[in-house]
Amino acid sequence: MARIDSYRLKPIDLTVHRVRGELQDDDLRRTGRRFYAQGVTLNVLWDFSGADLTKIPSEELIRIVDEVKTYAHSREGGRTALVLTADVNYGLGRMVEMASESMDMPFVFRSFRSLDQAAAWLRIDPAAIRALFREQSPQPKV
Repeated sequence: MARIDSYRLKPIDLTVHRVRGELQDDDLRRTGRRFYAQGVTLNVLWDFSGADLTKIPSEELIRIVDEVKTYAHSREGGRTALVLTADVNYGLGRMVEMASESMDMPFVFRSFRSLDQAAAWLRIDPAAIRALFREQSPQPKV
């Protein structure tokens, strides 16, 4: 099972979802429902760099994107960056991009191989995201 930590950065209208471990489609659905139920941000960054997406069939990812379209009007003009460092995950991310384009989503999905590339596209400082991750990591005991 995956661990998904979500952070809302209201001053820059961004939500970050950091995913680690073996991801299941229900993990994505739960996180998506919580995001749309608790109030959205215009921009979203999904950091899948520590995740394994191979247990999710590609057809299921397309269904999830289709489900998101139900709520997507609340993020019109927004951006969703997917950080996918593993080749197989990156390929799935590109497939999600193409599916979202064919569904005329009111916001844009883009896949990136690094946090720096995703942050640049979202027009945010990648150091802010790295600092957030450091703040949330367990501190070593001395």
